[in-house]
Amino acid sequence: MAREPSFEVRTAADVDSSDVLLVGLADVGAASLTAIDYLITHLETTQIGSVATRNLPSVTPVEEGTPRRPIRLYRVDDAPIMILVSEVFIPVSVAEIFVDALLDWSSGRDIDEIGVLHSTPYPHAEDEHDVFYAATPSFRRDHFSDEAAGIEPLPGGVVDGTTGELLGRGIGTPRPSVGAFVTPTHLPGPDIDAALRLLEGVESCYPIEVDERELRQRSEEMKRYFEELASRLATLKQEEQSIERRDFPEDRMYM
Repeated sequence: MAREPSFEVRTAADVDSSDVLLVGLADVGAASLTAIDYLITHLETTQIGSVATRNLPSVTPVEEGTPRRPIRLYRVDDAPIMILVSEVFIPVSVAEIFVDALLDWSSGRDIDEIGVLHSTPYPHAEDEHDVFYAATPSFRRDHFSDEAAGIEPLPGGVVDGTTGELLGRGIGTPRPSVGAFVTPTHLPGPDIDAALRLLEGVESCYPIEVDERELRQRSEEMKRYFEELASRLATLKQEEQSIERRDFPEDRMYM
């Protein structure tokens, strides 16, 4: 008999409450994960817990020889913000169970709102390389009631997985309010430009700011890499076509 998957949020009992929980998950294009990881490493943060999983495929990230939990919780030391990062993909089929565990935990931490960084490769025009929002009324009122944030509402579509589940739970619920920062992403990833857009969206709504120069440098390096790769592939294709068009002498040798 198959065992049901489960999640358990584990934090120390003396963890201070925070007003905001930011969530970044492994997704297609890795923009959300890249952005949330950049926040964790470039802000003053302290790990306060992790999320244990049962009966689900998982990974164990390793950094400088040290293993760590794939889903972790951090506290921003100088702002009332917690950050959840998942380096393992949360399947759509278990999003409801994951959100149940997350909301059960957050209900005892006085969290007023949840902000989700979400990237997905949906069809878009060149001028739609921007960050949009999808949010419950209270989240919209707190952050997007005027044009100061500079973020437009997501025109349409559907949002699934953990982000969609969180947004759905926030409908008709006074707290926590829920909002998603949404941007299109490109394969194969990591889409660093999309990660930068997500960072700018988060920074426009919360009292945090990070130096983005390192990430922008990585973006330029990746662009140069793919441009050089495309150039090499084009050269190889031209050489193959040139060989095919050559008029080789007929081989009349026989035994």
